[in-house]
Parts: sequence; structure tokens; C-alpha cells
Amino acid sequence: EAGLEGFRDPYCRRTYPWGRENKELLEWYKKIFNFRKESEILKKGEWKPYFCEGAIFSYFRIKDDDKFLFAVNVSNDKKQIELPEGKWKNIFSNEEGEGKILLEGFSANVFEEVIK
Repeated sequence: EAGLEGFRDPYCRRTYPWGRENKELLEWYKKIFNFRKESEILKKGEWKPYFCEGAIFSYFRIKDDDKFLFAVNVSNDKKQIELPEGKWKNIFSNEEGEGKILLEGFSANVFEEVIK
């Protein structure tokens, strides 16, 4: 979580980079851990596949009136996917959007459906 690169031995045995951690990466991990800890939809929501092609896979978690879309890009290249109809908010950046979105390489995004 501190942003250390794994490489191969002996690099994976480096000491912890106290005071030199990758702050952006640490903040991202904090956000996703908090989301997981506080989210009923992850614990009890229905799982439903959405889109899977090549290096992209995505699925819904649905509970009551809440709907989340999880989208993962496991390639090094940016990939575009079509969001379902309606407005969606990226829960990490708070950006709202609709239509097509661009997923960065080796990234994961979580979108919440914006209720009108």
C-alpha cells in the first residue's frame, strides 16, 4: 500500500519508506477500504454482470434503490466503455457523467447511479 515496487529478489525486501510513501496511492487505498467497510451494498447487494470483453470487466451491485457499477481495466492501455443509461457518479472523484467513459490502464472505478 505504500507504493513499493515488487520487482524480484532482493528488491522486494526493501525497508518501509517512512516519510516517503506514495501519498496518492495511500489515499486511494484508504478510500476503497473505507468504501468496503461502510458499504451495505458490497455485503448484501445482488451481483449482476454488466460488460465483459477483452481486458474489461464490469458488474453491478444492487440493493433496494442503490445501484453501483464496478468497472475494471486489466490492460496497460486506456479503454472506453459505455455507461448504462442515466447519470453516474464516480465515487472516488465525485465526477458525474453519462454515455462513454475512459478507463485508465490497470485501473478500477466504482460508479453510483445518480437518482433523479
